[in-house]
Amino acid sequence: GFSCALILLASTPVYLACIDTLRMEHDFPLIDSFETRWGIDRWESNGSTIERSESHPTHGTQALKVSCNPGIYPGIGMKRLHGDWRGYDAFTFDVFLEGGKPLALVVRINDAKHNHTYHDRFNKGYILAPGSNHLVIDLSKVRNAPRGRAMDMGEITGVVIFSCLLPEQRTLFFDNFRLEIFKKF
Repeated sequence: GFSCALILLASTPVYLACIDTLRMEHDFPLIDSFETRWGIDRWESNGSTIERSESHPTHGTQALKVSCNPGIYPGIGMKRLHGDWRGYDAFTFDVFLEGGKPLALVVRINDAKHNHTYHDRFNKGYILAPGSNHLVIDLSKVRNAPRGRAMDMGEITGVVIFSCLLPEQRTLFFDNFRLEIFKKF
């Protein structure tokens, strides 16, 4: 009785991760829209705090509220994602920026072969305007970003979004991370 309860309790995080992995497979090419409580566990924060929020969703009723603290590289990163991006043309997401002034953000994407150097991944800066922003990242540019090789689009393992040398706290709301195929006419 008691030992079974302990085993069940200990296996709950593994069970929830398995359920979340099945949900990711089911929802793909939607990568995340923060509609489930445990989906936030796919994300980690660096120099910021994260929570689900009903403010500024663009897909469903929830968004990811990110409060970036002053620092060198405050932001967020995906710990777990569906990594086979072959056959898609764009990685897109929505971000709402609070406050009255723009904010520079960097999006970094890497694959399983990433050697942890700057030139072996996709890095691109964007300037967010206050309010609603929709980012569209051309996956052919991601594929060709590493110096001397092509990114393995079948094994994407990292997405990191951050600001550089942030002098003051800023709040952003992210939603509707997805892969898209450009319509051909």
